[in-house]
Amino acid sequence: NNNNNNSNHHRRCPFPSIITPDVISQLRHYVRLICNQYHSTSQVPYHNVEHAYHVFLSANKLLDLMLCETLEVDHPHDATAAGLDGSGHNGVGGVHPHPPDNPALNGRSTTRGGRRRARRSTIESAGSSSTSGGGGGGGTSGGGRSSKRSSSRSSLQRSSYRRNRPTFGIKSDPLTQLAFLFSALVHDVDHTGISNRQLVLEMDDLAILYNDQSVAEQRSLAVAFTTLKSGRYAELREVLFPRPVPPPGGGGPVPGGPSAGPGAGVGGALGNEEFFKFRKLVIDLVLVTDIASPERTQIVKSKWKEA
Repeated sequence: NNNNNNSNHHRRCPFPSIITPDVISQLRHYVRLICNQYHSTSQVPYHNVEHAYHVFLSANKLLDLMLCETLEVDHPHDATAAGLDGSGHNGVGGVHPHPPDNPALNGRSTTRGGRRRARRSTIESAGSSSTSGGGGGGGTSGGGRSSKRSSSRSSLQRSSYRRNRPTFGIKSDPLTQLAFLFSALVHDVDHTGISNRQLVLEMDDLAILYNDQSVAEQRSLAVAFTTLKSGRYAELREVLFPRPVPPPGGGGPVPGGPSAGPGAGVGGALGNEEFFKFRKLVIDLVLVTDIASPERTQIVKSKWKEA
């Protein structure tokens, strides 16, 4: 039954033809091998594979939230506070009222503040209807109820606005998304459970090897990329980091490209801009987890200021 369900899923959501069963098998093997290189929970109580699993799930959820199409804004004045003008443009995204027939609202506001304003508006509209609906019991007439419903709907539509969520280019950059998740997977692989400071004080071999700088993080990066460079993952690397194709009409071989042969560049398929961009992103993401490093902490703070 599971096999049938998997085959039905692949028929509904087929992979691109370049992602062959061999590529999927290599990806699964790589993930398993990385997980196996985390120390057991009995040896390392915290920086183990369970921790990596939690970090990966959190990173995936954060990425999912970041790539959502829209962000709810309670009210027009909230949109103004967010730097969004009445035209719906702020250089990043726009503000647009929900259309009347938007099923996402389903007759309700999507935020707590919006619901409070909607209830307040409904009460006010009910009071105005009862006073103007034909004197005395006019507020209970069919016309009065229709007026209340119409007023409530318009209030709900005004109370919740929608704008495009800023992603700072990440949404349109799948390589950055891959680097983000890859970093979460490998960030503590082969961690010994000993802090960088202690490794340095003990003159551990790893501290000597990495010159006392972010020792555990550099070790994890070395394991991750050394493993990825293995010949077993050649097809996976070709899919993740395709080599540039020469332009039509010649013009000479592209460095690291197909016409230059399989061993061209640095590491064959690894010798191209896609891989080096990916590697730099992963290095930055993993090294910044060294929160004991004042230099790294300062880099994070400066990035937040820029954002």
